[in-house]
Amino acid sequence: MQSIISVLMDLLSLLNEKAYQLNDFEAGIIFPHILEKASAAKGRFRDMLQDIISTLLDEQTYPPHRFGSTICTIMIERSSYAKTRVLASRECQRCVEKVGVSAIGKK
Repeated sequence: MQSIISVLMDLLSLLNEKAYQLNDFEAGIIFPHILEKASAAKGRFRDMLQDIISTLLDEQTYPPHRFGSTICTIMIERSSYAKTRVLASRECQRCVEKVGVSAIGKK
């Protein structure tokens, strides 16, 4: 798990260096798994995965208004794990604080 998280962190830092922004398809593949793993992880893995999520929202690898509306709301609606829904709700809240209600698809 540690090596996978390290590779993911390296990938995100490379994307930030290149100023690459993920499209919805790419984000739809990666982010739901990160949210699900972060909600179920314990200890240092949870902290590392939370850092990845924070990096995603802070460094504009994927815009917060799209993260909230396309990833978090879908995870809240479709996940069968309560912890994942709670984490996705928290991330939706962070997106709304940054961008406003447009982050969850409202006008």
